[in-house]
Amino acid sequence: MSKGFHSIFSFVTKYRSKALKAARQPDPCSLDIHWVVPAFGRGAGGLTTILRFVRGLELIGHKCTIWVNVLDLHGDSEGVDYKQIVEESYFHVDAEVRRLPENIDAIQGDVLVATDRYTCYPVRAMANFSRRFYFVQDQEEMFYAVGSEYYITLATYKFGFDCLCAGKWLEHSMRERFGAWAMSWDLSVDKSIYFSSTSKKEGVPRIACYSRFVTPRRCVELMLLALDLLAERSLEFEVDFFGWELPPLEVAYDYVDHGVVSERELAGLYRSADMGIVFSGTNYSLLPKEMMACGLPVVELNTDSINMQFDDSLILKAEPDPESIADKLEALLTSPELRQKYGEAGIRFVAKDSWDASIQKVNAAIISRLDGDE
Repeated sequence: MSKGFHSIFSFVTKYRSKALKAARQPDPCSLDIHWVVPAFGRGAGGLTTILRFVRGLELIGHKCTIWVNVLDLHGDSEGVDYKQIVEESYFHVDAEVRRLPENIDAIQGDVLVATDRYTCYPVRAMANFSRRFYFVQDQEEMFYAVGSEYYITLATYKFGFDCLCAGKWLEHSMRERFGAWAMSWDLSVDKSIYFSSTSKKEGVPRIACYSRFVTPRRCVELMLLALDLLAERSLEFEVDFFGWELPPLEVAYDYVDHGVVSERELAGLYRSADMGIVFSGTNYSLLPKEMMACGLPVVELNTDSINMQFDDSLILKAEPDPESIADKLEALLTSPELRQKYGEAGIRFVAKDSWDASIQKVNAAIISRLDGDE
């Protein structure tokens, strides 16, 4: 095999597409489901959601196996115990957690699930299954400028996998853009962690800001520019940054940089704040609903993804422009009544959600597709 700077993408040609050849007739009450996930560490939101579904499907009666794709371009550390990371940093699953072997031809089961752009390539080459699915949590080609990674990612949506999509926007995209079979399920909230407080908030209003600037789709620079404008308007506020440790800021407002925090610490931060701001330039994330569950009015970007999940009575939608973002924040800062209105609407909205309902919906979709239903 040739080597060069292009070799990090060798998985594209290594894993050639193979036709499915199931070894057995699936039992819809006791499926053998195999998940292929990217190499991971602690605190990965996408993996947390995958593991919720793994555990939920196990409780329904299915057997799950998790294969960690350490052959992707992010590399791997020798000696990493992925099962231990799952148990210590996420939560218990019965599933074996194993590294994807060099030879994947012997792996067999009923259902095979890809979970990101890189896992789609080995999944298309694993033949001993009845059906392939893609657990789609974002429009991943949008993570890149137009180039090799963009097209390598875009191609995966045309592999013919059935798409289990996190939200209506992704379902629409998979159907309309790529002609894939697709269904959608809703992101939900762990209500044992994220809940509202009845204690009255006093003092200077606090804004909880998701500041993971290392992820471009989070548009943190727009948020920071909007906060600068807000300070110029002589409005009093303080900021709680979280999600990633920021470089030092010289700004005209007081702030605390919490960096990466645990879920329980994050929920406490939300309950001590007066409003939340979180952006996603692609698919919506867990954070808006988690903020809403804690009673926070939320400012998000006015995108197709957000509009398909939340109507205007639930969330304040700003254009991707610092002036518009600052205007929405100012409206909340200057009106306790508006904060209360959106906070209460968010609590009511999230109360209708449950992870169990989403897991049951995915389970039904998998069984339906195994039966050949359209």
